[in-house]
Amino acid sequence: MSKEIFDRLERLQRDKNTVYADIARTLLGMRSYSSLKMKDIQDICHVSSTTVFRFCKKLNVSGFSELKFLLDSEQGREVIEIRDNYALSSKTNIHLTNITKSFIATRDLMTDQQIDTVVAWMQQARKINIFANGSTSLIGRDLEYKLDRIGVTAKTYDEDNSQYFAAMNATPEMLCFGISYSGQTKSVLRNLRYARGQGAKTILITNVDNRGRFQDQYDLILYVASNEAINRLITTTARLTMLYLVDLIFYSFIYSDFDRFNRILLNNRVQNKVPLD
Repeated sequence: MSKEIFDRLERLQRDKNTVYADIARTLLGMRSYSSLKMKDIQDICHVSSTTVFRFCKKLNVSGFSELKFLLDSEQGREVIEIRDNYALSSKTNIHLTNITKSFIATRDLMTDQQIDTVVAWMQQARKINIFANGSTSLIGRDLEYKLDRIGVTAKTYDEDNSQYFAAMNATPEMLCFGISYSGQTKSVLRNLRYARGQGAKTILITNVDNRGRFQDQYDLILYVASNEAINRLITTTARLTMLYLVDLIFYSFIYSDFDRFNRILLNNRVQNKVPLD
């Protein structure tokens, strides 16, 4: 019966005028169902649990648990076929839509006052430290690289000991960023607090689901939005939203003294033949 589930999902997704089509497309676009929860479907498709239950009934299954079992077991036997009406575009369109929504939500979470505060602290900082672990350190290195191009001293620390040394050597003339999408990266959170204890300004970048968790622990908290569940961080949406937030910060900083930084960028291009991308 499980093979029939994919056929039914494909038929449902063609009806573009129903909420069931959105749910069907979402399920067809997933690579794994083993850790899928009903709440994931509710959050992605912006529907209630009652709608998901009715969707299951429309597929002639008893409920979400049975639907998940059938999808997971059929995928395990690798019998999903590539068909004309089950094209890659079905997956990529869903993924692109999720990324776009996350970018817009992240932008809307950032206020003008927060931007002005970050820019002012960056202008005053003698050095900028960035604490980030694992794949998130790529976000820190992206910011480090951007700032290096315009002559601003910044460094990314991506393991506990180096973060600790940097934190304990922090001074009031420094600004420290901590990046933890999950809000569970203990070394980043701990060492960012240590840096604040040394008088440095501290900014935490984390997922909006952590709102309220870190109040009064850091000087400023910036949130990113992503429709990924915390336990599905292997996908790219979370990192893309953090890169987008870094871009917002960097370009706001650039435009705070545009003539000066533009001259630096132009000079770098002329001297080193590096294209401005």
